[in-house]
Amino acid sequence: MFILVAFLGAFKGSELLSLIISNYIFKVGVEVLFTPITYLIVGGLKRTEGVDYYDRRTNFNPFHLRHTE
Repeated sequence: MFILVAFLGAFKGSELLSLIISNYIFKVGVEVLFTPITYLIVGGLKRTEGVDYYDRRTNFNPFHLRHTE
């Protein structure tokens, strides 16, 4: 979205599309490569701190207005 807003009119349509696609591929690639590292770090922190919570009864719905148990 940023590329579309920032560079609309600065590049031709095909160049803009190419920029959007290459940026998407780059970002997905970085996340794929860094996911195992993230899991290692988070797992190490959980073991070190001795904390591992699960939100089993937590309602993450932002439109839910009242708290029920």
